[in-house]
Amino acid sequence: MPALKKALAVRKPEIINSDQGSHFTCSEYIELLKRNGIQISMDGKGRATDYNGTKG
Repeated sequence: MPALKKALAVRKPEIINSDQGSHFTCSEYIELLKRNGIQISMDGKGRATDYNGTKG
């Protein structure tokens, strides 16, 4: 969580996409994103690589 907080101090995306892993569904993570006005998009479990083609 410290690395995410540090990154958000520099730049805030409009949306973050992730899978439903426990680290992405914990209340601390979700609340941090909400407090920073970031929309949350979650794929189904086991689908974290769905967007590999779009990553640079």
